[in-house]
Amino acid sequence: MLRELRLSEGMTKKWMDLLESGYDEPLKVILIALCEGLRELSYITYDTSGHEAEEDPLGMLSTSIRSIYLLGSPQSCQWPVGFKALRSIIVSEPCRYRHSHESFSSDSATVAPLFLLPEIRELRLTLIGYRESGDYVWEWDEAVSSVKDLQIINPDLKEKSLASFVSACRALQSFTYDRLLHEPLMCASLLKHAKHSLEELRVDEHTSG
Repeated sequence: MLRELRLSEGMTKKWMDLLESGYDEPLKVILIALCEGLRELSYITYDTSGHEAEEDPLGMLSTSIRSIYLLGSPQSCQWPVGFKALRSIIVSEPCRYRHSHESFSSDSATVAPLFLLPEIRELRLTLIGYRESGDYVWEWDEAVSSVKDLQIINPDLKEKSLASFVSACRALQSFTYDRLLHEPLMCASLLKHAKHSLEELRVDEHTSG
């Protein structure tokens, strides 16, 4: 299965070492890859007191997607069945059993590969960017993603990072951003890439469209 995830020899060894030490993140990615009926994936909270606490819980999934995508485009890559099945991913969803401050914050470079999944339709990204120090630059072609519903909730992202996520979507229909939409690059990206496809716009908890 690790071979199907297209990991390098060094990365495969790292994953095996982590498994042997009792760290279960590699097992989660393998489970996701094997579940051919998996449609929605939610990362709710993260226990920062556990093993490898400095690691982003999305890191291993992100690494796998990057490794596979190096071999082609979203449609031509040899995706594991579970990766092909995914339609919706929710990152850092609030949980009533944990304080919101205990949720993790992924950075843009870790979240970006989620846009490359071949059948992904919805991304709900919460608390993104709080560990970043600079702009993220999109690493692939524009309009490569099948995401139609993009929700960016309570982020701390640079303007270029936000604009790059919008430009990644080839037919964005719904966009939610719970900040005042005053960034000119973001507005320009919406106009350039979504003016013909956008049907719903939610900005700062007010809905237009």
